[in-house]
Amino acid sequence: MSASTSRSSTARRTPLAALAALLLLGACGASSPASCPPGPDTVPVPEPVPDLALGDPLDGESPERDDPNHEPQPEPVPDPGTEPEPQPEPVPDPGTEPEPQPEPVPDLSSDADDGLPLPPPIWCRLDSPPWIEAEVGDSVGARLLVRVAGITDRTDGTDPDPSLMVELAVGPDGALPDDPGWETGAALPAADWSAAAAGMPGTDAYRGSAIPIEPGDFDVAFRVSADEGISWTWCDRTAPDEGEVGDYLPADATDLIVRPDDPCVPNPCMAPPPPACDPDGRTLVSHAATGACTLGRDGTASCDYPPIATDCWLTGRPCADGACKGAAVVAPAPGYAVLAEALPGAAGFAEVRNLLPVALNLTGCEVSGGGTACPVPGLFVAAARAAVPLPCAVPAGEDLALACGGLEIDRAPGPRDLPGVATALDPASHDAALNDDPAAWCPSLAARPGGGWGTPGADNPPCRGGPDHCRLEMPVLTALLPGNVLDLAGSLVIAGVTDLTPGADAHPALMAQLGGGAPGSHPATEPGWRWFDAAPDPGWDAVASGDKARDRYLVSAPMDQPQSFSAAFRVSIDGGATWTYCDRDAGPGADGSGDGYSTANAALVVVGTKCDPNPCTTPPPATCAPDGRTLRTPVAPGTCTLAGDSATCDYPAYVETDCRATGQTCEAGACAGPPAAMPKVPGDLVVTEFLARGSHTQEDRGEWIELYNPGTLPLDLKGCILTDDLFEESHEIAAHLTVWPGGYVVLAQVADPVMNYGVPFDYAWNADVILHNTGDEIVIDCAGVVIDRFGWTSNAAAPFARSLQVDSSKQDSVSNDAISNWCVGVDTYGTPLACGWGSMDCKGTPRKPNRRCTKYADVRPLLSGKCGACHTGLTPGGCTGKRCFASLHEDALAPATSCANKPTHMCIPVRIASGSMPPGAGCTGSPEADAGKPACTTADEQALLKLWSDQGAPL
Repeated sequence: MSASTSRSSTARRTPLAALAALLLLGACGASSPASCPPGPDTVPVPEPVPDLALGDPLDGESPERDDPNHEPQPEPVPDPGTEPEPQPEPVPDPGTEPEPQPEPVPDLSSDADDGLPLPPPIWCRLDSPPWIEAEVGDSVGARLLVRVAGITDRTDGTDPDPSLMVELAVGPDGALPDDPGWETGAALPAADWSAAAAGMPGTDAYRGSAIPIEPGDFDVAFRVSADEGISWTWCDRTAPDEGEVGDYLPADATDLIVRPDDPCVPNPCMAPPPPACDPDGRTLVSHAATGACTLGRDGTASCDYPPIATDCWLTGRPCADGACKGAAVVAPAPGYAVLAEALPGAAGFAEVRNLLPVALNLTGCEVSGGGTACPVPGLFVAAARAAVPLPCAVPAGEDLALACGGLEIDRAPGPRDLPGVATALDPASHDAALNDDPAAWCPSLAARPGGGWGTPGADNPPCRGGPDHCRLEMPVLTALLPGNVLDLAGSLVIAGVTDLTPGADAHPALMAQLGGGAPGSHPATEPGWRWFDAAPDPGWDAVASGDKARDRYLVSAPMDQPQSFSAAFRVSIDGGATWTYCDRDAGPGADGSGDGYSTANAALVVVGTKCDPNPCTTPPPATCAPDGRTLRTPVAPGTCTLAGDSATCDYPAYVETDCRATGQTCEAGACAGPPAAMPKVPGDLVVTEFLARGSHTQEDRGEWIELYNPGTLPLDLKGCILTDDLFEESHEIAAHLTVWPGGYVVLAQVADPVMNYGVPFDYAWNADVILHNTGDEIVIDCAGVVIDRFGWTSNAAAPFARSLQVDSSKQDSVSNDAISNWCVGVDTYGTPLACGWGSMDCKGTPRKPNRRCTKYADVRPLLSGKCGACHTGLTPGGCTGKRCFASLHEDALAPATSCANKPTHMCIPVRIASGSMPPGAGCTGSPEADAGKPACTTADEQALLKLWSDQGAPL
């Protein structure tokens, strides 16, 4: 209920610490605020605040659940505007003869001990959103809808009355009306209200407002008195006719969230940081005088001042102490600067390094080579010791020269022709004479962020003579036959290259080769070695290998004739100018290139002839697979492999025999135990589940039958006949089909997974038998004995795209005869969305234990307990015209009145989950949200109802 009534002579007025003042409309009273004379204590009344209710009034709000258009009419009450008498005279109805009035009955309630007449009933509802956000100083408004017989129903607009008092109330978050801390003030009639337009005859509207002066969380409500303030009714956002029974609820009040004033108004960001020099020594960074103010989550303001960069070098001076100042730059001379890096091509560059501790003025300088001249653009000042890249399309292989004003400052070898790779000067050779030596230059191994390799404008890393590490990944001896392919492998580590990604990382200057030479010879010093370019291993995963910095390279070479040779791996990181030789991985102290190449750690490859002709003609005995059911019999001839001077045989091919197909197990390389026998007596096998109707367009597709062995011995169905006595269709099982004790087998109509919707099956009867939907039977006949049969006579036993399965506790040949022990399968199997000709999932438990069938008796106590008030027929008016859960079970199978195209049992979970049942209980349908509401259902109860419905609502 949204109203709480109390009788008192005055309202509680406890000061509110976080809302110390309220400026409220109509402070002198709701009836005639304009008539209030101003006084020294009069608070100025602010302009009317727009109504903060979200959307229109609740048109047509119904107190009757079964009639959404019905509007209740309040009972007539005495006019509270007259002065109450100890025994008031009855007011005659104009135009009628007054009736004799009964003697007044004393009010014996606890609220009537003051001798005053009870006020007329009050209906009210706070017509505002669940929460309002505002800042300190904002005007916050709310609206109330109120209905009092004889007062609010006089006109279509709002009808003020001296006895009717409406006040806006603001209190602590979660407070009850009797709690301290509430502030109240009079509310004004809503001048624009029309009860007819709102669809709420007899209803008036009032508005109130407040101005918070401190931040915090509060509750906003209204209170109404129809007896000039003697008693009050508290109003929240839920009206009495909406199913609530009880007092005012803080949870149904409007939450008022008051934030602090915006600290960014006015802008406090007027003190930028002082100017400072960038670490590059050339850029002066200052800031705009006015910054941008940003409000953080904690309500504090932060300032951001846009930076302003000034290039001090353009003035010929460096940046120091927050200003452009210092010694002036000098003009370049021979030895003052050197060429330190170059990238050939149209997008290339040439790098000039300043060798002096002061800045150089490069105005008028240019880099040239091979007929190409690249001038320094504009005024260019190089800081002390700085490396300066200049855009320059220098050619490959041509000497480069740096000249300033016609004076040659430095000359160096041109870059190598490696696409995207800069040629860099070793830092130890930063000298005008030393950089003339080509050996002082090397391809850059430093990756550039934008692609390619080089360090333009930054220090060059030292040149490396080879990879950090490399090794041959082969065993000591590899033996194979002529005509086979030899796979050689090597791995390498180059910091900054091979550790970029988990895969193999290429570099234009990186070359890897695998080769062979005379046994025991050294690949770097002895002739006769042949080398083959190796390619990165496409399946390499450095993370999986355990060495994230390592990459792997492969070579495959055909071996055409008998031979023996040593194998080695070599790597170059300068395009083949120099090589590092790597032996095989032989452990610590002898690990590849870690201790230099050693002929003792080379790999020996022997291509021999001991396997020609193939000696592998006698396979080993059969063995059992780890599953204990599969017999593996090797097949000759096997594969011959040389191991030194001897041949070894391997028999990778074998024939598999499933011993379980005959009811046996695989033991010691043979199928052991007696073969399974055919079922002999009724009950040896039980029909436990079947699907007779898989598609609405082709109803015979997807059919299958499940059989269960309740005994203690395996049974073989070979020779048994699947048949029926209605349509005289039959199929003899032609293959061994073992049903193990406590196990299941599934017989499918066809073996095609598309046609049978992916059901896991053990045997297909190839459409010799059709499971007819409107009535049929399943008969298992073994040697003339009917082992089990099950029949049905209507579509109820052939649900669409759902199996029918016997209760898990009724899996015997007697209990499964009663259709009452069967229910619909609810578990998904097979191909998703395959059943129903590609519209829904198939349901059932083929090859798995069945569920227990949930019966009507299981859910009836729940339905009676939760829904009995309306549906048992035990209360006056009971369930006339509705489904009564105390009536026959057939009602659950009849069409629902509230869910189109659904039976009643399928409609019940839908309406409970939507919160519309039980009506008036305040349920949302969410068990978490409805926790603690006795009339609502728990998650377990909802699951039980849905399982019963999904299983076909069995009786």
